[in-house]
Amino acid sequence: MNLEEILRDPRFHLPVKNSTGGPYKEFIVRLLQDYIGTLEANPDFLSIYSTIKITESTFLNKVKVAAAEVVKILEHRRDGASDTPALVGNLMLRLIFTMYMPQSYVTQIPENTIFYRCIGSDTEELQSRFFHAPFEIPEKVDDTRFSIPGIPSLYLANSLSGGYLECRAKTMNRFQAAKFENKIPLAMLNLDYHLGDISGVEDELEHQRIGSLYPLFAACFSVYEDDDKNPQEYMVPQLVTNWLREGKIFDGILYSSTKTASLNYKEHFYNLVLPPKVIADSGHCIWLRDTAFNMSDICYWNRHHGDILTFFTTDYPNIGFINKAVETIEWPEGSAAIAYQDTDPGQMEFFMRNHVSMIVKTIKFS
Repeated sequence: MNLEEILRDPRFHLPVKNSTGGPYKEFIVRLLQDYIGTLEANPDFLSIYSTIKITESTFLNKVKVAAAEVVKILEHRRDGASDTPALVGNLMLRLIFTMYMPQSYVTQIPENTIFYRCIGSDTEELQSRFFHAPFEIPEKVDDTRFSIPGIPSLYLANSLSGGYLECRAKTMNRFQAAKFENKIPLAMLNLDYHLGDISGVEDELEHQRIGSLYPLFAACFSVYEDDDKNPQEYMVPQLVTNWLREGKIFDGILYSSTKTASLNYKEHFYNLVLPPKVIADSGHCIWLRDTAFNMSDICYWNRHHGDILTFFTTDYPNIGFINKAVETIEWPEGSAAIAYQDTDPGQMEFFMRNHVSMIVKTIKFS
């Protein structure tokens, strides 16, 4: 087996599924042991990559070091050790700035890139609800994969279909969204595990990045078969977000959506999490609100679906695409693949990207 075949193997394919429902730490340890053992059993696993200069032995040693660091973090966290955040910091610095190529772990998002903040609710929410939770009500911070307990972060999706899944709306009648555009370039820690086909040097480097950093990806992106929220699987990603916020090296994290793991979701689905740079007693992060983003009015499916359908029917033939990062999704969720333009989220995203009423502007709420 070569590295691509190993990464696509159901045992290791990200996000990894803990189908037994057993303890998180034991599951990750076994998984990393199997991954390293598989690499060792296939001594020519890098042979398909014509441009990768690293040797298999050097690559394998890097994986082993990363795996040992991840296991150390899990053991310390389980035992309640107070130095766990420091261990995470050391791991991240070693992985990003010492052991590997720093440029491969930094993604620069150009200004005016479109993202979405989505909510599932039975009532029409106010614009301020589509930002992060106010500082004065830390209990409103959701327990999500990369959230820091008590410290609100801004979560965004690169497609409306991904946002629909992430907010667990369940039905379009509860679905509402705002469009965001970044006013400045953003430097994001790249935890994207989207494994594309090999068509050039960049694809080979991506395979190398994902394969060598696999221990951290596995610790951050494990899911349980029943899809229950489980604080165990959020342990490492939440520590990584906290390290990132304190270090001020990156603006946030770009990471793959675990909700679109099915092959029916074709192309590239990812999310952003941006922790606050400026924390106050109340309100919102002024850097995120005033410096980093503009925001549209809210699009409510229940209120706007007639306008959405009319605009899509009239204008889609002239424009011809919605979002180049999305080709097919499951619609309804759990069904077969369907072209994005034939779905409610796709037509709503077309409206939000192109209709004059959805233009972004300076964020005004306090």
